Amino acid sequence: MATYQRGDNDALGFNNPNYTGQNYGGDVEQRSIGVQLNIPIYSGGLTSSQVREAYSRLSQSEQRRESLRRQVVENTRNLHRAVNTDVEQVQARKQSIISNQSALEATEIGYQVGTRNIVDVL
Repeated sequence: MATYQRGDNDALGFNNPNYTGQNYGGDVEQRSIGVQLNIPIYSGGLTSSQVREAYSRLSQSEQRRESLRRQVVENTRNLHRAVNTDVEQVQARKQSIISNQSALEATEIGYQVGTRNIVDVL
């Protein structure tokens, strides 16, 4: 608490023009100014606990992000494999159609020349 008292020996440069040099029986004017500052030295661990909690939440978010990234990569690879498999199946079916078409033509020609019967054609 800071205090200020008026007098001729004022270190702050304030002078009392009514000061007669006698303190006995004279009026003494006194003023006080107070400043109170509260700075917690220890707040029961609240601040450090909040910092630890924030770091934990950050770590959880990073782990969720990494997990999601890995899941997206895995799903992308699986879908790519599925597309490649489907393309190969389409090509195999096209080849099967060509092969069956050739077999049908050979059977029909065999029927026409008499080496095959109608059951073979059907």
